[in-house]
Amino acid sequence: MTYERVVHSAVYLVGSRAALPLLSVLSAVLVARWLRPEDYALMALGDIFVVTIGMVCELGLVSAIIQFQNVTDAELNTAFWLILGSVARPMSRCISRLRSSPVSSPALS
Repeated sequence: MTYERVVHSAVYLVGSRAALPLLSVLSAVLVARWLRPEDYALMALGDIFVVTIGMVCELGLVSAIIQFQNVTDAELNTAFWLILGSVARPMSRCISRLRSSPVSSPALS
């Protein structure tokens, strides 16, 4: 790798890491401005599930599989079901608690 390429990659990485939070805050402000408070709260409840799924799916298994040279079908199946199981069970518990909580609203059903 040349020095220029390393510098270009570093600038790109730092720029993207700085731009994503700024865009996230900007979009949250715009959505909060466009929606009523009740609708924004409902969106925030749904966002909890989306963020949780994203965090659980980033267990590092995908990176580990990519780095291995020879991955068997059994290893791929194990990783798939591990990721799916780690997402499905907590999400079903969250949904059942949300449905039974006093926060429930007709818009959630």
